[in-house]
Amino acid sequence: MKEEPQDIKNQKVASWLLGACLLIIILMPFHGFISTWLGSNFGYLLLFKAWKELLLVSIVAACVYLLSSDKSLRRYLFSKDKKNLIILIGIFITWQIMSAIVGGQNAKAVALGLAIQVRWGLFFICCLIAVYYRRLSQSYIQKLVLIPAFIVVGFGLLQMFILPHDFLTHFGYQKNITIPPFFTIDEQLDQIRIASTLRGPNPLGVYLILPITFLISHFSFLIRKKSRSNNIPYFIFLISTLVVLYGSHSRGAWLGMIMAVGVMLVLWLPARFRILLISVGLGLVLLASAGIYQYKNTDFVQDVVLHDNPEEGGEVSSNEGHVDSIKSGIKNVVSRPLIGCGVGCAGPASFHNKNGAKISENYFIQTAEESGLVGSMLLFAIFVMVGYILLQQSKNNSMLVPLLASFIGVSVASLTAHAWADDTIVYVWWGIAGFVMYNKTNNEQKNDKNKEKIKVSIKKTITSKS
Repeated sequence: MKEEPQDIKNQKVASWLLGACLLIIILMPFHGFISTWLGSNFGYLLLFKAWKELLLVSIVAACVYLLSSDKSLRRYLFSKDKKNLIILIGIFITWQIMSAIVGGQNAKAVALGLAIQVRWGLFFICCLIAVYYRRLSQSYIQKLVLIPAFIVVGFGLLQMFILPHDFLTHFGYQKNITIPPFFTIDEQLDQIRIASTLRGPNPLGVYLILPITFLISHFSFLIRKKSRSNNIPYFIFLISTLVVLYGSHSRGAWLGMIMAVGVMLVLWLPARFRILLISVGLGLVLLASAGIYQYKNTDFVQDVVLHDNPEEGGEVSSNEGHVDSIKSGIKNVVSRPLIGCGVGCAGPASFHNKNGAKISENYFIQTAEESGLVGSMLLFAIFVMVGYILLQQSKNNSMLVPLLASFIGVSVASLTAHAWADDTIVYVWWGIAGFVMYNKTNNEQKNDKNKEKIKVSIKKTITSKS
């Protein structure tokens, strides 16, 4: 059957769409480094930082065009298994826009706050549309996750063991101007936290949860296949990634990683072993807690685990700062519980707010501050639905096991940081999710399109006869 001119045009737009989505996912792990370097050399730092949002506008426009011209795509996107999630995301985005309008924050804070809250949903849907026209194989997805992570981990190892701590000053890194060239634990210069090519240690640590889960999944696959020759490179990569995760000293990321690995074990193990696994896990938690309490006065525990060394740290410890931030965030939610104080009034965007920054160090509290309990409940409903879909589909698609585990891991890390507000984490995770959550086989896609073409030809025949 000869393709219609409109079909050819749609294919060209879809090819550009997929390429643009892939470009964002590939470059985002290096976005902090690249934008800082280019911005410090050529100026226009804000423009270099906003390149992916500008590209996202074009991506959304391409998706709108495809939806308006391709009836089969509309049926696919609003089919029974996707409709509820798409509608929920649409309602959440609409509520965020309304919150931005009535919030009364300044334009810069609103623009950044709105980008933070809507980009993940828009990018997810756009990636979902992109793979409707061209399926990506599991090996391709795996490379998409692991190759950029390999570079991030490699540079992280250089930071830990070879490079001077202020090396990134040569690339425009400046504290309070762009990105600090180095980070510390409680302002101690002998306790450096690495950030690799990301914006900070916490984003680095949380980002690594995704490649760690993919590496563990692939490593277990090789073990089951008894392919010993291929085990060693992946094992070295996994150990190196864990070392860099440790070097970030991101405790929230550590907790998220432990939770992610636990989820993978629960999904893989037979039901009769799950209770044993949970019991062993609780036992290890109690043992670790007892060990921390026993050695609480040692430098290692105070610096690395507690981030609170009374002899060397600042006046306010990291833990005290976390607690105060969360308390302040909860008070802000209570003061305006229904609709919040408006997008841009809290979280990273609030640094541009004339009323001062409101940093709760918790993404979910940030959302409740900005868009009230309504926005928070919508977000919770979306996350529960995404988790449920991943859980159900993981039974037939092994690629979704590490994706589900990392989703839970990043969400746990978001309880102590604005992880889901970080651009690298959002674009990479939600982009990969859009590619694989509903990824049909090539035959299924061809059958859908052939059925649609047959229906169109039948309608034309009936119309011509009448």
